[in-house]
Amino acid sequence: MREGTQTIINARSLQCAQARLSQLLRPGLDVLDVGCGTGAITRDIASALQPGGRAWVHQQAQSLYLLAVEGRRPLQTAEAPHQAQ
Repeated sequence: MREGTQTIINARSLQCAQARLSQLLRPGLDVLDVGCGTGAITRDIASALQPGGRAWVHQQAQSLYLLAVEGRRPLQTAEAPHQAQ
């Protein structure tokens, strides 16, 4: 990832980047975020699902997957990421 890219990606939010999705989320739902990137938006999704809901992540690029799961709030993993060849 180029220098500064992660800062830009992490600055995104659910409300700004996915306004329609933010209107559909409700407490108690389970959501799978395929291609979650760094998990910046997924963490907002996880908050919107509380109490009782879960945000699951899947990211094929292992470097992005590791950034997503090391975030401030724990996220569930849908499956192990593919290993980079």
